[in-house]
Amino acid sequence: FLLHFSDAVQRAEAEKAISLLDSSRNLVPVSLKWLSDASLEIVPAGRLMSSAWFVFRIGMRNVMNLDGRRGRDSLRVFRFQTVDEESFSSIEGSVTDMSVTDAKGEVFLTARSVSRKEPKEYTVRIPQPGSFVLGDILEGKYVVRAYRDRTGNRIYDPGLVFPFQPSERFVAYPDTMKVRARWPLEGVVLKLH
Repeated sequence: FLLHFSDAVQRAEAEKAISLLDSSRNLVPVSLKWLSDASLEIVPAGRLMSSAWFVFRIGMRNVMNLDGRRGRDSLRVFRFQTVDEESFSSIEGSVTDMSVTDAKGEVFLTARSVSRKEPKEYTVRIPQPGSFVLGDILEGKYVVRAYRDRTGNRIYDPGLVFPFQPSERFVAYPDTMKVRARWPLEGVVLKLH
């Protein structure tokens, strides 16, 4: 979960104000990672139960900005239900690199849904060409592509015309893949040229 405050807050006080509860009102352990003085990433310590209800609470009275002013609302509550694990599947296969001279960098693989409503994107990083698994993918149609991150910046580099610099090598699977729930799609082969 990403939590963004409208102002920088006192971290220790904000951490005490945050809780995640399961449907039986048991506290779910989380780890907190501050991205800035106003942004926080909250990660459950373990995988959340499938098809279960949870409550995320923030006691705004305990949250203070850097000047010591407290939040106005007493309690913010967000209820949500996790997705049923039975609705997930995976895409499995391998990536081979045909180049001898430009064979360096991690490989990033992405499956992007072709849905016009809410496109979803799943990415996996492998240290070198070989086997991959894009897991926990929702049912739907996907296009799959991969690139070799020669620059190490974790984003695709299209290169430059002047001064000339070649793009990072990439490949797109030639067809749309239909992923069905509980039916892993196996044997996908991608070749970087």
